[in-house]
Amino acid sequence: MTTEVGGPRGSTAVDERLPVRSSLPNDAPVGLYRPVAPAYGVGRWLRGLVGVKEDILDWAPEERPRYTKLGAIVVNTGIMAALSMMVAVSTVSGGAWWIFVPVGLLWAYLIVTLDSWLIASMHGVVHGAKAWLVVPRLLISLVLGATIAEPLVLLVFHQSVSNEIAEHRKREVEGYEGRLKECNPVTGAPPAGLDCAGYLVNVGGVRPLEQELAETTGLRDTARTELDGLQGRLEELERLAR
Repeated sequence: MTTEVGGPRGSTAVDERLPVRSSLPNDAPVGLYRPVAPAYGVGRWLRGLVGVKEDILDWAPEERPRYTKLGAIVVNTGIMAALSMMVAVSTVSGGAWWIFVPVGLLWAYLIVTLDSWLIASMHGVVHGAKAWLVVPRLLISLVLGATIAEPLVLLVFHQSVSNEIAEHRKREVEGYEGRLKECNPVTGAPPAGLDCAGYLVNVGGVRPLEQELAETTGLRDTARTELDGLQGRLEELERLAR
């Protein structure tokens, strides 16, 4: 006689004529007896994160590694989310990353909780209804993935992005400087064949500068003549003093 037993992946046919595992010694072969002895430890906790009931899984122990790894993926996602949040907040605020550990842990808890719900809510759903549940959960997963990955990507490629931005700014400055020189030659002649809209510098032409230079040169020469006269007068006074 067989009985249908519900499990994480659906129903499992169990032969009730087989002996119960709890009535056998510990060294008895496992493959022929169901349910097997309960499993404990970290693996049980990881499976609990994804909504697995251990008393049902005891009837299909070969599924334990799969659900254990699935729970480990959820934990790893939470760890990456915590690191991502600490990096993002530290970048925005400018403080040390370790100050924001509580914020990262809170974000990791929220991500693990939501991720666990996304997986656990799919257990026991038949194929027809599962299609309607996959689409919204897939969209939520994509949003979470982008939220978690973006700060870490910026952290990893921070130096390359900074170098590219600096090189881009350097090219822009050099191009702007070159256009200013082309549109404002020293001779003061108007540029020919160039679109200099927004690049012309109005300094009143070169003549005012040349006139100011001539006046300054004349003042210099006058001051030098006066200095020479005073120097001669000083030498004459020194001879009289002797």
